[in-house]
Formats: sequence, structure tokens, C-alpha cells
Amino acid sequence: MTGTFYCEYDTHVSRAGVYQSIIAAPYSAGDTTPMAGSFHSVGANVEWYVRSQVGNIALLPVAHNNDGTTNRVAGAYSLNDFQAYSNGVASAHDTAGTLWDAAHGYFAIGDPVFPAFTGHIKEIRFYEVRKIDTFLDDLSNGLIDESEEAGGGGGEPIIIMMGF
Repeated sequence: MTGTFYCEYDTHVSRAGVYQSIIAAPYSAGDTTPMAGSFHSVGANVEWYVRSQVGNIALLPVAHNNDGTTNRVAGAYSLNDFQAYSNGVASAHDTAGTLWDAAHGYFAIGDPVFPAFTGHIKEIRFYEVRKIDTFLDDLSNGLIDESEEAGGGGGEPIIIMMGF
């Protein structure tokens, strides 16, 4: 399993030390199920988070912008290869980690259990391939615009959600 998530959003209220889910795939109350990938806002950081049924596979924090400004985050995963970017800044590169073995059939925006995400999500994309780091960097810098209708092949985004 491989994949890349992208999310463009702004936060309205930061809660220092409080976890706000921006997106989670899949989602379960308390985040105890395996996650293909999720972004969580925690104070001045956004965390790219991937977990299995038994615990964290990757947890990569990277700084995001102040409240009321646009944030563009991209995170990718494949076997022994986890990377996140926020507004052109790279997280640490995690080169050790297996992937989960459970099926994923749902996706969440925001979080009804922990404090709800307080902001506006402009766009979410998912690619069913692990995009290279320069692509992640360009996505997080707003240099790649794929807001047109997805074609469904060749590594194009297979889910595009805009204007929440």
C-alpha cells in the first residue's frame, strides 16, 4: 500500500497542546484503528500520522502557519518511506516502518470526539501512489494546481474535495 495526501486549510483557533484532526483516513473514535494517513493540528505544528492496529508507524511533526493564514500540507507513505511537508518545509524523513494490513473503507474530515477542527478546509486530494519528495514540496508550496476534474489514472488524484 502506498499513497499521498494533500490538504489546504486555515485554522481559526489554535489550542496549544490540543489535538485537532484535520483529516483522518480511516477514522475511529479515539484513533485506535489503522490509519492510512492523517493530519492533526497541535499548537504550532501539523502532524503527519500513520498507525497500525498496535501503534504508531510514523508520527512526523512539521511547523505550520499562524492562525488565519493558508496552510498547505502533503504527506506520503510507502514501506520504510514516510515524509511530510508543510508550506515548503520538510519534516524528518522516516525510513523505517511497515504498513498496516487492514482494509480502509472510510474517511473523516474534522473530529467529533477530540476538540473539533476550527478552521476552513479548502481542498483535499489523495493519490494512490507514493509521490516523490519534490512533488510533495511543490504541492505544499502551492506550485501544483490540479483543481481540474481528475482523470483517474497515471498517479492523478483520485479524490478531490474542494470548498468545505
